Amino acid sequence: SAAAQLWYGDTSGILEQRSRYLILHRLPRDFRWEANQLFLEAVQLRARADRRAAMAKAQAALKVYPYFLRAHIFMGTQIREAGNAARAAYILAFASQSYPPDAFAQFQCALTLSNHPAAQMEALRRAIHLEPDIVAAYESLGAALASSGDVQSAIQVFRQGLAIDPLSAVLNYHLGVALQRQGDEAAAKQFFSLAAKLDSDIGARSRY
Repeated sequence: SAAAQLWYGDTSGILEQRSRYLILHRLPRDFRWEANQLFLEAVQLRARADRRAAMAKAQAALKVYPYFLRAHIFMGTQIREAGNAARAAYILAFASQSYPPDAFAQFQCALTLSNHPAAQMEALRRAIHLEPDIVAAYESLGAALASSGDVQSAIQVFRQGLAIDPLSAVLNYHLGVALQRQGDEAAAKQFFSLAAKLDSDIGARSRY
């Protein structure tokens, strides 16, 4: 575009576009680039287990570019892990509402809605619709359905997830639990056995 050809802080001459005349001015800073650099620093700090400094960098990124989706998701997930569920829910709800087509934002928001099962399941379904490869969304949706008593739908969701990742120990285990609740002990045993082979810690919980 014509604006992209301008250097930061420059102003174009008079341009004609669709019988209209206009002048373009490029801002003196690349706000998105600056925010992304701060966000990358936040990720590095989190990898070094410096949560407080990481949060400060993420907040700095959002001050530069308030609609930076990855920084919102980072902030929300870190705050949730720190135990502030209400604030995390607020931030992640903002992210999911600001970027409805983003599956990861929908998924992370769903994880804050455990006290609102219907809304949580709806958000998880949106995430799966937008990005069918988010295996954790199948795990969470299946678990929510099973908790609500809809075990048959939970079984269907776990099977859909296993079609994406047949080697998910969590999905195999939870499918085994759901089948066991339905009285299908033989099928449950098969999935428990596979879960145990894939992850000994999960397999230790198997009931067969």
